[in-house]
Amino acid sequence: MKTVKVIFSWLFLFSSLSISDVISQQYQVSQNTYNSSANSINLNSKVKFDKMGNYYVMCISEDPGSGMDFTILKYSSAGPLLWDYKFNGAMNGRDEPLDFCLDNEGSVYVTGKSQTSTFINSCATIKLSSSGLMMWNKVLDNTSDIQSEGNSIALDEAGNIHVAGSAGNPKEILLIKYNTHGEILHQVRYNQRKSSNSIAYDIKIKNNKIIVCGESTQPDQDYDLMISCFDLDGKFNWMRLHNGNANTRDMASSVHIDNNNNIYSTGFLESNLGKQDIVTLKYDMNGNLIWKTEFNGTANGYDWPNHVLTDSKGNAYVCGGSQNTRVDDSECYSDLGKCQNDATVIKYRPDGVIDWVRIYNGTENMYDCLQGMVIDRNDNIYASGRSHNNLTNGDDDMIFFKYNTSGDLLSFNRFNSGSSNAEYGNDIDVDLNGNVVAVGSIYQNNLYNLLAVKHKPTTIISNDNNSSGTFKAKAYPNPFNPSTVITFNVPAGADNTGLPVNIVVFNSLGKEVAQLTNEIMNPGIHEIRFDGSNLTNGVYFYRITAGNNIEINKLMLIK
Repeated sequence: MKTVKVIFSWLFLFSSLSISDVISQQYQVSQNTYNSSANSINLNSKVKFDKMGNYYVMCISEDPGSGMDFTILKYSSAGPLLWDYKFNGAMNGRDEPLDFCLDNEGSVYVTGKSQTSTFINSCATIKLSSSGLMMWNKVLDNTSDIQSEGNSIALDEAGNIHVAGSAGNPKEILLIKYNTHGEILHQVRYNQRKSSNSIAYDIKIKNNKIIVCGESTQPDQDYDLMISCFDLDGKFNWMRLHNGNANTRDMASSVHIDNNNNIYSTGFLESNLGKQDIVTLKYDMNGNLIWKTEFNGTANGYDWPNHVLTDSKGNAYVCGGSQNTRVDDSECYSDLGKCQNDATVIKYRPDGVIDWVRIYNGTENMYDCLQGMVIDRNDNIYASGRSHNNLTNGDDDMIFFKYNTSGDLLSFNRFNSGSSNAEYGNDIDVDLNGNVVAVGSIYQNNLYNLLAVKHKPTTIISNDNNSSGTFKAKAYPNPFNPSTVITFNVPAGADNTGLPVNIVVFNSLGKEVAQLTNEIMNPGIHEIRFDGSNLTNGVYFYRITAGNNIEINKLMLIK
């Protein structure tokens, strides 16, 4: 077993970036919104593609008559909404979905909690057909006034449905197994530490084993990070606990099983300084610790992860946020936007050594975080989240990244609808054709609605200066010092009218460094000058957008 604790410097973070193919993938971006009419920015939204390229979205919606409801949406691969379904519990109260999954037939399974009396929530699980029909719903009996909830859901190889969460007071790990008809095959509550709380937040199933992660308390201490293993019939195998040196709250947020049946979990440990460090652990199926690696941002502040996944080579990836600029605690607590956390992706080699870290600090040096992550069949890493960019009005943008296994940034998009002051990314998925959907929320008419942004791949931009794309763009001179002229062709719009043209320059980290124009231009050849006098040497990229046409090309500044 190996334990590593790492504090990274900015020099290492940025000098490790490869710049040869940065931002080489183009996407056509489109959006769907759904009137969920919620009062909270966090809609618990999640997204999954089926094998046909349709995508399903889970979220919260609110209605004056039914309160908060489970809401499931199905969109076609072409974009339109095919159907929506809302589950409203018996109390017309707070029904909150927390996780969902699909089977091979496109049936949808959702778990969460449903209000069953004035002060009690009970674990609720529903099944919908691929056409949006309710097949069954199961809400745990609350005759003993016992709180329960389903936090995560997964299918085993036989198609049975497993729900993990918590139940009771004190809370115990809750495991429920349903067959496809909704019949309970077993219901288990487990707590290795009597008179203490244990909660499961995530579940994965492989090789006839159930792995859950979360947190568990012990007497006179706060929560410890917890990973546990069970058989498919709910029989307990083992539990592993990790306690930070502050003896305060430590927890695991995500668990994953790789192709070799190794278990990975990520979470945070609190230190004596009252701060949080990211910890990632690797176990074998027998509960033997293979390695443990801690990550502490350069500000020695609040660092936390949201997901862990592995690629086909056994490398692990974690996304979340890290604090690299020290901020006073009271100021951070009063306004999340002032915390100055940075969106973070970490790659671990199979031996637990950190290979690279990618940090994104938005244009206003405020709160940035990655909430969702997925890896495609070519081992590319996609992550989505939020970037807080305006302290005055609380403006957030949805952010999207694509990296290859070397950490090169292949694509970046900062999505702002222009009609909202908040877009928040919460989850992301990719289909077999490379289409990507990120979901979250959008602030409209004083309420939060569901936002789904689809990134459809178009072409790969080469590193050549001469473009063969729509705009036939060319920069001369290139390389340049200190300025260059970009020549480009604007295509004709409807009835040969002009198009709104936006040209933005990014550095090799995907951070915007200049906006060259944002105006309506007539069809034909145009020129615009880019002055890099105030920039450092290196590779830059300019993105031209006109209507649905997008093109990205490379610039080299040499002083």
